[in-house]
Parts: sequence; C-alpha cells; structure tokens
Amino acid sequence: MPTSKIRDFGQNSGSFNYRQNQNYQLLIIDPAVEDYQILLDGISPHTFVHILDKNRDGIEQITEILQKAPLSKGGWGDSSLHLITHGSPGTLYLGNSTLELSNIEQYRHQLQQWGIAHLYIYGCKVAAGDAGAEFLTKLHQITQAEIYANSHLTGNPVLGGTWKLQQILPCPPAPLPPCPSAPLLPCSPALFSPETLATYPGLLLEPEYEWAKNFEDFSGVGLPEYSIAVDNSGNIYTTGYFRDTVDFDPGAGTFNLTSAGSDDTFISKLNADGTFAWAKSFENSSWDHGKSIVIDNSGNIYTTGYFQGTADFDLGAGTFNLTSAGNANTFISKLNADGTFAWAKNFGNTYSDSSSTIAVDSSGNVYTTGFFSGTADFDPGSGTFNLTSSAEWADNFISKLNADGTFAWAKSFSINSNNYEAVHSIAVDDSGNVYTTGDFQGTTDFDPGPGTFNLTPVGDNDAFISKLNADGTFAWAKNLGGSGGDYGYSIAVDNSDNVYTAGSFGGTVDFDPGPGAANLTSAGKDDIFISKLNADGTFAWSKSFGGSSWDFGSSVDIDSSGNIYTTGYFSGTADFDPGPGTFNLTSAGNANPFISKLNPDGTFAWAKNLEGSGNNPSENFGFSIDIDNSDNVYTTGYFQGTVDFDPGTGTANLTSTSGYAGYYDVFISKLTPGVAPTVTLNSTATATVNGLFTVTATFSEDVIGFDISDITIDNGTAGNFTIVDAKTYTFDITPTTDGQVTVDIAAAQATDNAGNDNIAATPLTRTAALNSSWTKSLGGSSGDFGKSIAVDNSGNVYTIGSFYGTADFDPGAGTTNLTASGQDDIFISKLNADGTFAWAQNLGNIWGDSGYSVAIDNSGNIYTTGSFWGKVDFDPGVGTFNLTATGQKDTFISKLNADGTFAWAKSLGGSGSDIGKSIAVDDSDNVYTTGTFQGTADFNPGTGTFNLTAAGSDDTFISKLNADGTFAWAKNLGGSGSDSGNSIAVDNSGNVYTTGTFQGTADFNPGVGTTNLTSAGGNDTFISKLNADGTFGWAKNLGSSGDDSGRDIAVDITGNVYTTGGFRGTVDFDPGVGTDNLTSAAGSDDIFISKLNADGTFGWAKSFSGSLGDYGNSIDVDITGNVYTTGQFQSKVDFDPGVGTFNLTSAGGFDHFISKLNADGTFAWAESFEGVSGNIGNSIAVDSGGTIYTTGQFKGTVDFDPGVGTDNLTAAGDWDVFISKLDPTGIL
Repeated sequence: MPTSKIRDFGQNSGSFNYRQNQNYQLLIIDPAVEDYQILLDGISPHTFVHILDKNRDGIEQITEILQKAPLSKGGWGDSSLHLITHGSPGTLYLGNSTLELSNIEQYRHQLQQWGIAHLYIYGCKVAAGDAGAEFLTKLHQITQAEIYANSHLTGNPVLGGTWKLQQILPCPPAPLPPCPSAPLLPCSPALFSPETLATYPGLLLEPEYEWAKNFEDFSGVGLPEYSIAVDNSGNIYTTGYFRDTVDFDPGAGTFNLTSAGSDDTFISKLNADGTFAWAKSFENSSWDHGKSIVIDNSGNIYTTGYFQGTADFDLGAGTFNLTSAGNANTFISKLNADGTFAWAKNFGNTYSDSSSTIAVDSSGNVYTTGFFSGTADFDPGSGTFNLTSSAEWADNFISKLNADGTFAWAKSFSINSNNYEAVHSIAVDDSGNVYTTGDFQGTTDFDPGPGTFNLTPVGDNDAFISKLNADGTFAWAKNLGGSGGDYGYSIAVDNSDNVYTAGSFGGTVDFDPGPGAANLTSAGKDDIFISKLNADGTFAWSKSFGGSSWDFGSSVDIDSSGNIYTTGYFSGTADFDPGPGTFNLTSAGNANPFISKLNPDGTFAWAKNLEGSGNNPSENFGFSIDIDNSDNVYTTGYFQGTVDFDPGTGTANLTSTSGYAGYYDVFISKLTPGVAPTVTLNSTATATVNGLFTVTATFSEDVIGFDISDITIDNGTAGNFTIVDAKTYTFDITPTTDGQVTVDIAAAQATDNAGNDNIAATPLTRTAALNSSWTKSLGGSSGDFGKSIAVDNSGNVYTIGSFYGTADFDPGAGTTNLTASGQDDIFISKLNADGTFAWAQNLGNIWGDSGYSVAIDNSGNIYTTGSFWGKVDFDPGVGTFNLTATGQKDTFISKLNADGTFAWAKSLGGSGSDIGKSIAVDDSDNVYTTGTFQGTADFNPGTGTFNLTAAGSDDTFISKLNADGTFAWAKNLGGSGSDSGNSIAVDNSGNVYTTGTFQGTADFNPGVGTTNLTSAGGNDTFISKLNADGTFGWAKNLGSSGDDSGRDIAVDITGNVYTTGGFRGTVDFDPGVGTDNLTSAAGSDDIFISKLNADGTFGWAKSFSGSLGDYGNSIDVDITGNVYTTGQFQSKVDFDPGVGTFNLTSAGGFDHFISKLNADGTFAWAESFEGVSGNIGNSIAVDSGGTIYTTGQFKGTVDFDPGVGTDNLTAAGDWDVFISKLDPTGIL
C-alpha cells in the first residue's frame, strides 16, 4: 500500500527531524504517473514525499497529510506543495478523482485547510486555454497560494516537455509580462537534480481525443464484425459488411454505396485527418462478408472473408467475378494502394468455408486462417491442393499465398472427435513464422504435418496459441483454459517475437502453459485476459480485467515501445488495472467499448471507455484496434444511439441515424499519445551558398500559429514565407555576410490541434560565400564555343561545346592544353565550385564533331549529346571505345562517371545527317535526347533495330535510353517540311517536353493517332509533351507569317512549361481559344518567353523589344518559379516586358544578356556584358540557391562584371569560351 515518507534528507534519516527556520517542501505524486520512481531517486533534501492511493479521493488524502504535518509558522505556511500528476487543460488527476472547475466548489473546505504559500503543479497543460485560466484563478482564490503551472507539456524535453513553470497567480510584478504570459521559470525551489529531470522518459499527459467518425445506416445486419488497419502515412482502412444504402463519407459530404444483394463487403479509406478518401464494395446478388483487413509496407490493401454465389471483386469499372463452389467460400482480395484492383482468389468446397483473419509479411506474402468442412481445394490457381476435415463440424486452416496471389502452402488442425474448433486471429513475424489463436473442444492435433501434437482442453472450450515455422511446419502449440469456456480472439507479435493474445475467460484458468501455474479468476461471468508468451512459447505473464458482468477482449496490438493495447466491450463496472490497484470504469448503458493500455511489463498504464447507451450488450462494441508508427490508437466497431467518443473531460458525441430498431452505425476513433509535434528544417541548397536559399519547415502533424516571426536566423533574413499546407512551410533565407548562416525554430512556436506546442528543431546551417562569383575563359588561337552548361549538387560546373586547334582549358595560372584531332572537336570541361580547374576531355576525329548539350544526374555523372562524323573514340581516358557514324552525321549520347572516366557511349542515326541537340536525365537516371534526323535512322543503339523514318526533309526525334544506356523508346514528330527538336526537359513524373521549329503541317502525335499542327508562315515554334511511356500528351504551336523559333525549354516542379527563342511580326502566344498577341519591333526578331500551365493551357508570355535581331537562346527556372534567360541582343533593348522600361544597350555587335522575371512574369532585373567585338550567351543554369551560371563565346575584350566594377577577359583567338557564375541578384 502507498506510504507517507516524511524524511529529513539532510540527515539521511528515516525519521523526521524538523529544524527551525527551515522551509520544507511536500511532494505529492499520483501513482498513475509512469516511472515516478526515477524522480524519487534524484529528489532534493528537505523534501517530504507521499504517494497517493489511487483507489481513494486525492484531495482528501492531501488534506489528511497536511493536517498531520509538524507545525511551524502556521503549519506549511511558508513552505511549498508540489503536485506531480497527469494533467489536461483545467484538470488535475489525483487518486480516483479529478479536480476541475465543475467540482472545485465541493472541495472548497478541504482546499482552504491546506494553508500553503506556494503550489507547484507539474501536469501537462493544466494552465492552457480558457479552461486552465478559469480553473487556476478559482484555485488561487480558495487557497490564497501562489500558483505555478504551465500551458505546455510537462516532462521529457525530447518529447516536447519542460520542467519549467510559469507564475500564474498572483501575477508577478513588473518587469515580468502580465499573466498568464509570464516566462517559464526553473523548478523553484529546486525539487530534482538536473540529471534526474534529463533522464525521466515520459510526459505527464493523458491520451488525447483526436477525432471520431461514423458511417450511417448499417441496416439490420445482426452482429457484423469490423476490422481496421493503418498505413505508414496514417491513412485508415476498414472492412466489414453492410446492407441496403450506407453513406461512407463521415463528413459533410455524401458517398452512398448500396448493396447488390442482402449483404455486401465494404472497404473504406479515410485520410489521416479522418476525412473521406474512398469506399468500395464487392457486388454480389447473394451475400459476402468482409472479416479482416491488413496493409503492407507499400500501401497495398488485403481483405479476407467469405461469400456465396457470384461476386465481382474488381471495385472499379472492370469486372472480376468469383463464384463460390457451394454455400460459402473464402475470398482473399488485394487492392493496389490507390484502391484499384490487383487480384482476388477464392477457395473452398460445396460446404460452408470461412476465413476470419488475414496477415501479410514484409515480402507481401499473404496468410489467412478460418474453417472448412469436407474436402476443400486451397490452391486458387490451376493446380489442386486438397485438405480434408477430420471432424463432423469443421477443421481450421492456415493458408499462405505468394505476393502475386499464387499458392504457397496450406495446413489444417485436425479434431479427433466430432467437436468444434475456431481460429479467430493470425499474425506473422519478421521471419515469416505464423501465429494463430482461437478456441477448441475435444482433443485436437495442432501439428499439421505427419507428426502429432495433441492438446486436450481442460474444460468445455480452451483458448489455444499455435506457432508454425515459415515453411508451414509445426513449431509449438499451447492451450490456456479452465473448467469453463475460454476463447482467444486476437493475437499480435512484437519485434522480439514475443506473442500476445487477448480474449475472454470464465472461472479460474491457468495461463502458464508450461509446468508452472499462473491462475487468474474472473470477477464475473467472463473477464478479459491478455497473455504474453516468450518467443519459444514459454510463459511470460498474464493479466485479466473485468467486473461482475460480461466483458470481452476482441483485439490486441503492440506499439513501437512494446506497450499493449486492447479493445472490446464491458458491462457494468469493471476494474481495468490488472495489478493490486483498482481502476474502475462503468458503462453508461448495458455495454460500452473500452480501450486499454498496459506497459511492456504488463502493468497498468490507462484505460478509457466510450460512453453510450444501448438495449443489449452488443450495441456499443469495440471490435478492432491498430497502432500506427506514431503510436496513435485507432479503433473501430459499431454503436447505437448517442456515444461520447472523447474519453477525456471533453465531449465528442456521435449519434447513430437509425435509432434502436436493430440498426447500427460503424465508428472509427483516433486517440493520440499527446506528444508534441516535431519540426524538421531542410534545404536543397548546397553546403556553401552564394546568396538566397530556400528552406522547408516540415511539422510532424498539422499546426497552427506558425509564421515568419517564429523563425530565428543568425546572419540572415527571412522572406517569401509560403504556407504549402498545415504541416509544410517554405521561406527564403538571404545571408547578410560571409560565414555561417543558422536557421532555427525554437520550441512552442506552433501548436497542434490538441494544443501541444512544437519541439525545438535541429538548427539548419549553411556557409555563405557571397563574393564567390567569377568568370573564366577557355580557348586558343582559333574558334572555340561553349554550347551548354550544367551544375551539380556540390556547385561544380560542367560545360560542353566545340573547339579547333589547341586550346587551354585551365582558366587559372596552370595550363591544360587539348588539341583537336581535325576540324572541330567536342570538349567537356569541369570547373570546381570556386572556378578552379578540375578536368577537361576532348572527343573527335579529323572531321567536324560538335557537342551541343550536357546534363548531370544526382550522383554527378555527366551525360552529353551532339553529332559526329566517321569514327570517334568516346573514351577520353587510356581506353578505346569507338563509334562509327552510319551516314553523314550521327547523334551521340555519352555518359562519363563523376570523375570524368568513361561509362558508356551510344550512337543513333542513319544514312542522312542526324544531330542530337539537347539532353536531359530524370531521377532514375533515364536519358532523354531530342534533335533532328533525315531519312531512316535506327534509334536502338543496341543489337536490336528500331527505325524511324522522317516524313519530310528533317523530322524531330525524341529518344529515351534506360539508365544503363539500353533502348527504351524513340518517337518522331514532323511533316513534309523541315522540323527540328532544339531542346528537351523532363518533369518529376517522367513526362517529356520538347520545343523547336517546324514548317507546314506536322503530326505531333507519335502514336497511331494524329495531332496535326500547321505553321502560320515559315517556321513556327512548337511545344510538345509526351507522357512518361512516350505516348502523346499534348502539342502547341506559336507563330506568325515570319520565322519563329523555340530554342530552349524548362519545366518547374509543378509541371509548368517555359520556352524562349525568337519571333518576328505578330504572334498569338495563347495556343488555346484565347488571344495574347505580341509584336516584334521594327520587323526584326525579338526575344520571347512563354509560360504554359501543366495541362498546356496559356500561362503568360513576354517579349523584349529591340530594333535589330535579338534571341533568347536558353531558359531555366528556379525552385520558386522565377525565370532566367540568356541570349544575344544588338543596339538598345527594353528588358522590362511590363509597362515600365529597362533599356540595355550593346557595346558593339551582339552582347549577351541575363534576364530574370518573377514567377508571375513581371520584371525583376536584367544585365548585359559589354564587348566591342561581340559575345553570345548560349546556355544558362540556376542552382538550388539561385546562383546563375552561363556559357557561350566572346571576341576581343569583354567586361563580365555587369555592375559598376570591371572584370575584363580577352579572347586568345577568334572566339573563346566563357563560363560565368553570378550570385542570385545578378552581381559578379
């Protein structure tokens, strides 16, 4: 029994030794607080401790202790009372009572006798909200004590708790802020050592109601059974059966299903927040009953049950009929994660066969158990595997199907007399061992193989627990029972393969199946039992709870920490503490559902009932329970009338729609463990940033009250705060100076729906190097051209192009000369993030070879495309890998490893001239190219052949190679004119976008259909989308009577499509029924930038107007949708496409420019690079931090600092390659 420990810790004496002028502290602990002994081990001196008796009124006990204490200065008047108890807003849980606003007046007399000066309340969120404020105000008025509490979680800081309290009443004097927003103070006076508080593992919190839902109108179906399962994302699935019409949307909407026969099986999915996702039913003119549901790690959905007649198991538009062999057959159904049909199987014979429960292992193998009579074929395929029951009634079976639904094995338990057995539940461990529980009569052989392992019940019915090895051979079997009826209804296995069983029993039962004895005796007719066996089947412990009436444990599950949860129903008053204490719950009517939690050692944690009323014990019933990865507790069952599904102090009533006329509503309830939300900070920006970078804050659950002011930044500022959803927030960080930038979110900046404050984030750090922009040149005495640029996740920069003669590719003080084999050779260059030389490679022969495009995958591998003549060695190392062009020019596709060594190379082409102009790689490292080809060309670079034939002089091609360079598919787009694919991009779903030019009428559907577009004049721009499998998505054209060209394309993270190029005259850039005309200036070419939405509809279009020919050569878009272009312009051009003006003027011939538009197409900034002889920007790339990289070629001397400074580079020959890196503001 609890005892009062009145001890002078300063004397280390077991007797009280009071000192004058010493203020003492009294600590009262409610025994429901988990692991309170940890706190006692580190208690401070001069503290007296009393553990409440949980079976008595807590307020009365505290009053008694204070009356017995030695008197000094008016008893405890100048000393402190500390309460450690579970709490909720405005409520303390003390012994078998609560103290709250609704009952505080009845305790006024006792509270006034306390005579304390300071009251410290350690209980979660006691001061939270209006309820907390009103309660503590009243408590202060009655006791006249200074009250310290908090509105946060109390306990382990890792779980979001704190041991600091706020002075609530009376309000602290200035300069503290007014109550109740006073700051958190340490435990004062010090109660526990810091080491003790750091090691306490839990929170002083009761489980919290999250939500409850019901499906309306379960019409007269007797006693239906329901099952629940939760996937890794917290979505909730249920199965059971229904009759007539039922609304499966528990929200304001309606989603009715109507049974085709008497009873139909349903499968329902709710989203993690309890909102409706979908519901399906198996249509059958007879009847079918869904009994059990389970979800695998990929979200696939498996159900089992039994059916009669012919039922359609395809829940979509298709049909997949199964027909029972006799009265009823077992079915097993698999749906894909999106609810579409995967497969369904049935087995049985002409008698009645039924499956009661289902399990799935980590490999997707499916296990079911149930009963059958006579001879039944358990191979649902073309083979036969018969089992024959040995009893007049039925035998139990255990079946295993492989992941694809094919037969693996089946076993049965044989009864040696005409008795009865029933398997109610099945579980499978990580090794594929199979566990079942149920009940049996008479002597039964539980070895399904050639051996024998008989068990004989002690009384009428015994519960059994059986284990089979992964191959279906016998491991062990145990029985639990006494002289009455004992039933195992549910089984679960933990990560250590310990076995837990829940069920009901009557009388006295020995739950130790070994030579020992562990007797439990029911308090009434039937009590609930929970049994734990070790992995080898030996006894660990057993517990029971119940009262004088009928109590039923229907389902058990285990959380990640080994805590045990059960649900079922009870009648009258039942004690749910299986230990020496008492924790009574009383049903509001004849029967209530309950939810119980035991700690891993079987000791009591908590129990809750869902209070309602009904006419018989089955009307309000918990049938199935499941625990998700976050230890949220889900239950399902059915109810009649009105039931309060909030087991705490609140109220959450649901009322069944059909009253008491034999009709039921299904309920689904969710309780949370009450833990605080966590928050994670992430950024795709590299470790070193040159400027603005974007951060994503992701909370573990929906929160409110979080905004930009809650973000702490050291050496930076936050902006562009965006609410993606209630869990996800993005914002931009702009570093202030060079050095470390730290982004943090402190604790208690956001609150979940239950009122829990967030746990502090782990800070995110990046190193700012704001002055790291640079420009480099590569080249020799001849013509050298940079065609394409890409940047990897570490900021390394890759360029491809062509060069002639000898060129130095080290832009620093060193020299790395490469010499072309003949005319032009291809070069591939890598510079480190700081612009220093890494390596350079050249590819080519005596003919002219050109490199047009480069792309980098997530591992830093380098992919290139272009064209080559004759025979070229594509291994830039000491090895040799020759490709030989079939005709004039062939397309090449090359992969280099991240260190520049050779991986593979492929050629595509025919007898004509074939050129690869652009390349892209997806997240799976599949490789996409586009370009132009003539005549017939083979696009399978392997031993096979896949010919495409151009419809005109030149057609566009689009090619996909798998990650290893093997052929996937190829398509051509075109007509009788000359058509060219100039640029390609791929989105996160593998959809493929191209842009280029075409003449006349061209078919852009590469499949059997036709989608013709006709140019308005000479050349028109086209924009094409193919689906991930190469089928047609959509195609659009933009053009006028002049020549228009789409030169580059980009796609953002939401699938919006951006193109740039040149146009002449008036062009309608809205490819739909609308009109959005842009007109070039002075009859020359102007630059255009176009945005189409993901479905190909018009977004916006902009142009930059000048008096001479100007072209947008390349485009990219950053993670927030800002649009960057580069190209060339002459004379004076206005780069503000809006009503404003922002003119840039070239210094001589062509100058290259960089333009940034905001996501809505409005002007941000533009820069030009001045050179008298000319310079052209051919390619642009933007990294995750917004840093801008460009390449192209220049003549003479060019100032590559677009600002007020100077950064001159002088070409060594006719043209040199430049590579430029600018910070996000466009500053060098």
